[in-house]
Amino acid sequence: MEISLRPSGTFGQFTFLTPRQPLTPTPNALFSVNAALAATATTANGIAASAVSPAQLNTSDAPGNGQVLAYNGTSLVWTNASTVAAAWTLNGNAGTVPGVNFLGTTDNQPLELWVNGTRALRLEVNTNSPLTGWIANIIGGASNNFVAPDVVGATISGGGIANQVGPIPVNNQIAANFGTISGGAGNIIQVAALDSFIGGGVFNTIQNRAEHSFIGGGDGNTIQSVAFNSIICAGHFNSIQTNSPFATIGGGDNNTIQANASSSTIAGGSANVVSNDASDCFIGGGIFNVISPAAGASTITGGTGNTIALFADSASIGGGSYNSIQSLATKATIAGGQANTIQQGAYNASIGGGYVHVVGTNAAFATIGGGYINTVTNLYGTVPGGRNNIAGGKDSLAAGRRSHALHDGTFVWADSGDADFASTVTNEFAVRATGGVRFVSAIDTSGTPVAGVTLPAGSGSWSSLSDRNAKANFAPISSRELLDRLAELPVQTWNYKSQNDSVRHIGPTAQDFAAAFHVGEDDRHIATVDEGGVALAAIQGLNQKLEERLTEKDVEIRILKKSVAELKELVSAITQQQNEARHESSSN
Repeated sequence: MEISLRPSGTFGQFTFLTPRQPLTPTPNALFSVNAALAATATTANGIAASAVSPAQLNTSDAPGNGQVLAYNGTSLVWTNASTVAAAWTLNGNAGTVPGVNFLGTTDNQPLELWVNGTRALRLEVNTNSPLTGWIANIIGGASNNFVAPDVVGATISGGGIANQVGPIPVNNQIAANFGTISGGAGNIIQVAALDSFIGGGVFNTIQNRAEHSFIGGGDGNTIQSVAFNSIICAGHFNSIQTNSPFATIGGGDNNTIQANASSSTIAGGSANVVSNDASDCFIGGGIFNVISPAAGASTITGGTGNTIALFADSASIGGGSYNSIQSLATKATIAGGQANTIQQGAYNASIGGGYVHVVGTNAAFATIGGGYINTVTNLYGTVPGGRNNIAGGKDSLAAGRRSHALHDGTFVWADSGDADFASTVTNEFAVRATGGVRFVSAIDTSGTPVAGVTLPAGSGSWSSLSDRNAKANFAPISSRELLDRLAELPVQTWNYKSQNDSVRHIGPTAQDFAAAFHVGEDDRHIATVDEGGVALAAIQGLNQKLEERLTEKDVEIRILKKSVAELKELVSAITQQQNEARHESSSN
């Protein structure tokens, strides 16, 4: 018999089978005893449901409820599923041996667990990996969560959204060995981001070669390529950009560590930026704070709108708002306040706080402690506080209100008067104190001043404290003796060696003064209180001497007066005698 065939459902030519087959007719058709069942026992796909009864299986016993058909080595028998050695039951198994008894596959195929007709868990082994041990990947969550080919040791614990609508994938994806995504949706660990972790959230990404990196959660956070060992804890749209390894963003919103800013940190806040090449920087929080390019090792602790400019490395702003450290002002510091500025090149300068202070260009090592609208424009200048003060000279200091230390080395202090008070010469100490000046050099145990000097308001000379209650060890002096010493004291004209020869002074030396009167702290100084005391005592001695002389003169005058009176009487007597003699002579 010749037979030809063609595939089902096709319309091509038939193919003849060779060799041809002989047919041997049988005179009587063979018919199975129960062949009539065949008409009802078959369907297009096999035996119809309920077409075969237990009796027709020729088992020795009828089945019980829940029993299964098994082969015992000799025949088919009905038995409980729990007694079948290779079966797992709904109620659990006993006597299993780990590594011998297991659920799974023995070929190179993944194992999936489904729930409600959808994949819920996938276990897969990549035998093509160069890594030994066939380290398994675990993929939980949505059925479209994905671990790339040739990746090993990856884990997607859950999350993802299957059957998403829109162009943006919302499944979780891992393309790097030993990557982990704990949950969330639309999270991605890209190629070669070895050992990286995303804890959850949505649309977070660790890009190529950012190995050992971590995103805890949040929304739209990104660690870009080669930013290895970096961390974003949480927050919204935070970014660590390319080639910024060891960087950290703690949280917040729209914070950015730009490219090549390794080991920098933004703890939180909103819209804060560590710029390109600004490594080892720190922003603690706040909003709109910026560390500019190449300002490495700089710090902004917090606040609003604070800025450290280009190349101002190792600079620091503690907080406040809209404070600025300009370019090349390295190691400068603004502790806080508002709208304070350290200008270009003013390295190591410092502003403690306050409002609208300015350290001028190249005014290195300058300091403003605080206050209101103070300015330092030269090296090492200082304004400790107050308002509207200017330290314009090198090494100068201005304090109070509207004091202007305009010359090098000047110290200017002004009271609350609303007028400028300025230095006039280099290295001047100038004070405006319309309420007077007081210096206290000693106090008692209660804090009461017991020594010092005062320049009273409106006065032009100093007054030393001379309160009897502040004095002790009183002793009398001999004014006449002191006068005699003073008379012997050398008094000359002279000038200090630091002065021009044309400047002259009159007075004794401290050595001669101390030798003559034995007063004062040492023999190099003359205290005005001692000088005045010697003068007063000398006046007293002079007065005593004058009184003595006057007394002597009074005695002499009285004697002379008596002598004159006696002489007058004698002259009168002589005159009378002469007159009488003349009278007698004329009578004769």
